[in-house]
Amino acid sequence: MLYAITLKYKYNFMYFTNKFSIQIIIIIILIIMNMFMNNKMFLWMSLEISTMSFISMTIMSKSYNASLIYFIISFISSTIMFMGLLFYPSMNLNLLILISILIKIAMFPFNYWLNMMSKSLNYMNLGILMTLMKYIPLNILHLLNDMNQFILPVVLASLIISPIMTINKYSLKLILSYSSIHQTSMMVMIMYMNFYMFISYFMLYTTITMSLMNMLNKMNSKLKYEFIMDKKMKIMFFFMMISYSYFPPMTTFIMKWSIIENMMIMNNQFMLITIMVMLSSFIMIWSYLNFMNNNIYNYNSMNKMFMNKSKMKGKGELFMMWMLLLSSLTYMYFNF
Repeated sequence: MLYAITLKYKYNFMYFTNKFSIQIIIIIILIIMNMFMNNKMFLWMSLEISTMSFISMTIMSKSYNASLIYFIISFISSTIMFMGLLFYPSMNLNLLILISILIKIAMFPFNYWLNMMSKSLNYMNLGILMTLMKYIPLNILHLLNDMNQFILPVVLASLIISPIMTINKYSLKLILSYSSIHQTSMMVMIMYMNFYMFISYFMLYTTITMSLMNMLNKMNSKLKYEFIMDKKMKIMFFFMMISYSYFPPMTTFIMKWSIIENMMIMNNQFMLITIMVMLSSFIMIWSYLNFMNNNIYNYNSMNKMFMNKSKMKGKGELFMMWMLLLSSLTYMYFNF
């Protein structure tokens, strides 16, 4: 029984990409087009098309509760945004656009829908929601104006509260959703500092997130007792998790360190924000290490029972780790 399940894991990612190839291609094409377009109505239309593509993916995955939640949130957000775009650039209506985007990207205090939705999504859909689905709203936010007095408190609150909420959490999907909020707040700050640096950060974050989600989707873990891995997969999972948590001396840490350095150089006012970024990052790292200690490495006896039967090929994960290294080197080339 267990052997048959492990054979199924091998084809999970291929099955996912084949089943949702049209939707994924549409979302990626819209993201590429958004990199070269600044027409706000086109951006709004592309946001709606990508939203419908993602909702169709959740329905085809039989995540009906998640699709309903995302449809309601998208309807509310898009209605507010459309009203703001019709009368842009009025200051009050510009604030409506900002609120609609903050709802869409699940920034504090509009983050509760993401935490609810993450529980009923599979890992690959959750990874797409945490990465690709956030680019277009962030691009619209970048085109509106510079960071104002309304955005900064929201970003700082998301930066601080999301790591605190991960303390003593044992649901990996919940930890990942809070981590997504933390990373989104980082990307908003980077976006107003240097947009090209934001593109590099977003690409690297997407690469490591989808690599991790691919591995988790193969394991298909729903409870902590289902993390059954052999020694090779434990090592692979450990390196993937510390890369995702931007733990030193991983290449992802080099990226975050360069961002912190740029924040300190740009303005003395960023000094307090820099300290908050470092403290929140330490809390996130501790949460990931605590999760791995409690849910993975404390169940050695159970893992040994299934070690021979539950071997999983790690070629896909190895390829994604090489892609992560390549994207990290690309980031360092353009930003150092």
